[in-house]
Amino acid sequence: NSLSAKISCCPSLHKLLAAMAVVGLEEMAALPVAERANFKLFQQLSMGTPVRVGGRITGPSMLTTTDGGNLTLSGPEVAQSENFAEVVGTKSGDAALAVA
Repeated sequence: NSLSAKISCCPSLHKLLAAMAVVGLEEMAALPVAERANFKLFQQLSMGTPVRVGGRITGPSMLTTTDGGNLTLSGPEVAQSENFAEVVGTKSGDAALAVA
């Protein structure tokens, strides 16, 4: 496909992107538009605000954000990973995110 042609130099990236495109696609489409935030911006948001936060899942129910903050995750279990992850949900506390 055309995506393969554009990233033919990186076959592992192509596989990763293809897998990411499938996981949760329908569920994501049903969610409200969520703004991206780091920990500092997250703290300024109102409770219940839809949000996307990037970082690493560093422990059970814990996201370490790109700017070094820690968010407690609630809702569906998220697998621990040292790879970059973007978690989508709603702000449920000063340092808490309810995963969508």
